[in-house]
Amino acid sequence: MHDGAQMLGRRMAKGAAWTVLARLAVRCIGLVSMVILARLLVPEDFGLVALATLVLGLLEVTAEFGFGLALIQNQTAGRGHYDTAWTLSVLRGVVVALVMLAVAQPAAAFFDEPRLAAVLAVLALAPLIEGVANIGVINFQKDLEFGKDFVLMTAAKLGSFAVTVTLAVLWRDYWALVVGAITAKGSHVVLSYLMQPYRPRLSLAEWRSIFHFSKWIQLNSVFSFVATRFDTFIVGKLLGAQTLGLYSVAYEISTLVTSELIMPIRRVLFPGFAKIADDRDRLRQTFVDSLALMMLAGVPLSLGIALVAEPAVRVFLGPKWMEAAPLVSVLAIYGLVHVVNGNFGTVFLAIGRPHLLTALTAVGLCFALPLVGFGAMHFGALGAAVGIAAAGFLSLVVEFAMMRRVLDVSLRRLLAATWRTGLAAAAMTVAVSAVPGQWSVGDSLMEQALWLAAMVGTGALTYVGVHLGLWRLSGLPNGAESFVFTALKLGVARVNRG
Repeated sequence: MHDGAQMLGRRMAKGAAWTVLARLAVRCIGLVSMVILARLLVPEDFGLVALATLVLGLLEVTAEFGFGLALIQNQTAGRGHYDTAWTLSVLRGVVVALVMLAVAQPAAAFFDEPRLAAVLAVLALAPLIEGVANIGVINFQKDLEFGKDFVLMTAAKLGSFAVTVTLAVLWRDYWALVVGAITAKGSHVVLSYLMQPYRPRLSLAEWRSIFHFSKWIQLNSVFSFVATRFDTFIVGKLLGAQTLGLYSVAYEISTLVTSELIMPIRRVLFPGFAKIADDRDRLRQTFVDSLALMMLAGVPLSLGIALVAEPAVRVFLGPKWMEAAPLVSVLAIYGLVHVVNGNFGTVFLAIGRPHLLTALTAVGLCFALPLVGFGAMHFGALGAAVGIAAAGFLSLVVEFAMMRRVLDVSLRRLLAATWRTGLAAAAMTVAVSAVPGQWSVGDSLMEQALWLAAMVGTGALTYVGVHLGLWRLSGLPNGAESFVFTALKLGVARVNRG
């Protein structure tokens, strides 16, 4: 049993490394794309496409049943389950595409944006294409073969990047973003069949067993989408495409840690948790260890984005985007919340209790709706950002209370695993905040870049130094730090052997 636990832990760690690497590669491509596109396009272009993806996302989420998650959770799923999941995905894509065509004109009228109708009509191709993707690639996650997942994600993103940037240079308008989004879906579909030999067939034989699990995923998806995108809807409706463009880009930057670190790790944790769901002691310890590890990396990164928002926006996006800087700072704090609660819902799914995740998401929605609405109406986009961050903190309190009941995880146990991260992050905040007062910074790009580099370097050195010092003073206990050092040693040994 002990050897099996160690083997599973190593496979999860390897999978996490591959997944994070994949997301980092995708994000690096995305960041390069964003920097280029921000110079070629204007905030209004991004705002228009953000409105279109908001409508698309709302339609997709109402038909999102998490068929792939159902296959991962069911460790004995056979061909009938896979074929049924694929058939349901195809049907979902067709329905979403048709509904999107039907609502294109009404949505344009609602947001008072005539160009939106044509954009929605073209984007209707996206769910249609995505629906026929090879369901067999879900085994990359289920079997913890995340090296293949890395290739799939990175190659699809590279294809989209090449098309989007090329068209942006040629067209200089929002259509480059639209076509790029469709290209990403098409690339993923083609690669899914090239990389996975499984060939799905039309079948609905196992629809009952799949829907038994997926019905809660669907409800949770709706609540989660509304809770996390309600701010975008409010900003777009009340403040227009220009402001929404600033807000959307700020959200994209500020939630980098959540999307590129926490979400990839959750993709690994879910199948790993599912394999040990019946052993609550192992599940409890794995939950605490994974939370400590995510906070070790995620807290300084989220906090760092908040601290360096102003020079980062000026250097990478340019002066026309400076209004986004305060939004980045506030929304990065919202991202910090997701670092802390990154694997709470994953546990509920793994133990076959998705209704708990649905309940948590509904609670979060109850917090978000009034706070974001009030903030946007009285304080504009910054008020919406503060509202969504405040709702996140309130939801975190409820999530911890529920996790304590389900897994019997005490606050003391969590603090014992994460207190060094908290103190090191506090020291980093003080150090980085002191950097701007050390010299006068001019308006040139070079001076701003040096200022940014000084803040990032100071923050990194302070955080690592304080964290390692506290770990040593604590007697080098087993935890997130020891896991990182072990992983580094194994990586160095593997390189030396190769």
